[in-house]
Amino acid sequence: MKSWLSQWSLSHSRASGPKNMARTTVPVFIVGYSADNIVFPSQTRLWIEAAGSRGTNEVLEGATHFLRGQNELQKRLAQRIIEWSRATLF
Repeated sequence: MKSWLSQWSLSHSRASGPKNMARTTVPVFIVGYSADNIVFPSQTRLWIEAAGSRGTNEVLEGATHFLRGQNELQKRLAQRIIEWSRATLF
């Protein structure tokens, strides 16, 4: 619970996801959801910038934060993750 609370708010977190991502060396696949009302494009951009040239950024049009009831988008995202993984990691 303590760990979750420390990450709950970007403005109050002791963790810095983008800062720590910038310290990694692995390829990164970042997907923004165009209809997300919790994670905003400005937040996603921080992660994209932190990933630098290692990052692949895509936007899933019409996707809400949890993809609840968006079965086709879930399938499309799963397929895209598989494609990216095969092309990038193997």
